[in-house]
Amino acid sequence: MDFGALTYNQYLDNREKLSEYIKAAIQPGCMSLKELECAVRAHQMLPVGIFEDGSIIGFMVLEQAEDAIHITTLSGEFPEDWIAEVYAFVAEIAQNEHKTHIQCGGRKGWQRRLKEYNLKHDGELLRVEI
Repeated sequence: MDFGALTYNQYLDNREKLSEYIKAAIQPGCMSLKELECAVRAHQMLPVGIFEDGSIIGFMVLEQAEDAIHITTLSGEFPEDWIAEVYAFVAEIAQNEHKTHIQCGGRKGWQRRLKEYNLKHDGELLRVEI
């Protein structure tokens, strides 16, 4: 898998496919698709395309929190071993931005799935020190 930050225009060019992924990842009562797009346009959030063989297979949005890179949304059609590659990419971004943690929203099932990465519940978020 390859990762690439998308400009707003690239986001618009791929909007139809990306919107499917985003709608699948956005939880009711959280940010709407329109609010997410406004935040991307205002450079408050970083849209990242996830590619395989030149085709978009997924999408995530990252934002900076006080001491962490926050994965706002993540969705796609990933190969079985996708977690390690996504984790490594986000950890590199966090280190480049001088952050000490990665965090994301997640139910208890995600904590079990991410056990080997030591993500633990901290209130409503899953967090790990990098």
